[in-house]
Amino acid sequence: MTQSNVRSRGQEVRARAARVGVLLLALSSVWPARADTPRQRSEAVRAGRELAEIVCSACHKVGPTQDIATILDPPAPSFQLIADRPTTTAAGLRRFMAHTDWDHHTFPMTMPDLMLEPDQQASLAAYIVSLRSTKRP
Repeated sequence: MTQSNVRSRGQEVRARAARVGVLLLALSSVWPARADTPRQRSEAVRAGRELAEIVCSACHKVGPTQDIATILDPPAPSFQLIADRPTTTAAGLRRFMAHTDWDHHTFPMTMPDLMLEPDQQASLAAYIVSLRSTKRP
């Protein structure tokens, strides 16, 4: 990848991140607060899927029906792959989302800080965990 391609890719990623920030701000007022009952868990998974489609699909394949290509080559791990890892837990995913940050200069890039609210992190984690091929106890 040439220097100008790297710079162009970085500008594209920053522009997309700005658009995502605006969407997250708009979504934050309608996000489910808790997921204690089966209905609330189902709502959290639905909200997590919607968030994944808006925010995460640029870099990850977030579901089996995703029809847009990711901007990364190679792409980030699919949510299915992440869900099926033996060590993946909802708590671990929330911790990762809360503490990840990309410096906007290092390539290949790492996952940027998505600036998700805790409830959004919980919904996204619930969605990812719901994708597991086999349910764990």
